[in-house]
Amino acid sequence: MKNTVLKLSSIAFFLGLLCGYPNIAISSDISARIIFPDSELVFDDAAGEVASGTIIGEGWQIYSGTVCQSNLNNPKEQGKFTEMIFYDARYATGLTVNFGGKAFPVYAGNVKGVGYAWGIREDGDPEWYPIKDRYGSGLFGLEKPDTEVRIEIAFARVRVDGIPPKGDTKISRDARAFFTCYKDDDPQYTYDGFIDSSYTHLKSTASTCNINTKRLNIDLGEHDLNRVNRFDVGYRFGLAEESIEMSCNAEMRVYMTLGEYGRASKIGSDFIELTDNSDSPGYGVQVFHNGSPALKVGGDKNVVTDNHQLLFRTEAGKKNYTVPLRFEYVKTAKKVKASSGNAALTLTFAYD
Repeated sequence: MKNTVLKLSSIAFFLGLLCGYPNIAISSDISARIIFPDSELVFDDAAGEVASGTIIGEGWQIYSGTVCQSNLNNPKEQGKFTEMIFYDARYATGLTVNFGGKAFPVYAGNVKGVGYAWGIREDGDPEWYPIKDRYGSGLFGLEKPDTEVRIEIAFARVRVDGIPPKGDTKISRDARAFFTCYKDDDPQYTYDGFIDSSYTHLKSTASTCNINTKRLNIDLGEHDLNRVNRFDVGYRFGLAEESIEMSCNAEMRVYMTLGEYGRASKIGSDFIELTDNSDSPGYGVQVFHNGSPALKVGGDKNVVTDNHQLLFRTEAGKKNYTVPLRFEYVKTAKKVKASSGNAALTLTFAYD
């Protein structure tokens, strides 16, 4: 199979002329299709640890079949195929994997963490060609013109961003490539075919994140009531710094949301109320991360959404991670009353 990109300008002009005359270009009534057999994939902690762009599962699998076929009962379709175009229906991720001395683009599938790469070669051709997206595809000349086009397909599952949900998932035909074949001596017909990846039965046992610090006890100290009352609303006093230790698999974005423990969270508030707030003590607790403004309340694990989520770890983050936090009292009313100063909060972690 020869890459005949240099012929694109003349071919494009020829097809443009055909488009100017309705009903000249006719699709054959035979559409070839290659469907891979169902497969199984285990996504365990080892798969979760590797970087995006790494082959996972059973490695490269080779399939074969007919991708374009003539209707030999039609006397107008007796010519031999000489060229074809093929492309993946998705956009490439920008990652590549190597096979047969070529860089194959990686595509994200229907399930986080699991993508694929593939390429083809004509039967009898030693050279492999990557299946690119539609913007990277070109016109290829066939080494052995015939009334059908038989190919081999190299297909592999590839690690991409994210972690699939735990348990069993059926990945439904997430890879599809389209082919159009042409005959030099029979230009009034075009021939279409495609390849499907069928079903992949995914079993995910990969852990996501482990929180090593389950509980923090914060002491913000004792403070002179008269002194605090001399300051304006918004004045902060007391200071404690603590951190949460956690570990996450590679290629995950991790978010943190602040909530109030034991009561309905006031979504959007930038402080946590004290547990004895019924007496209106006039101050609360603010939480800060890495010099950011005070974190806003987004809700506990029962109501958390993407409200006020803080992205603190990107997919390129290291496995072991320390979440530094700073806690301070904040004056919320003009007059502060004596109080225990106790507050309770939650930190909910989510990932994608």
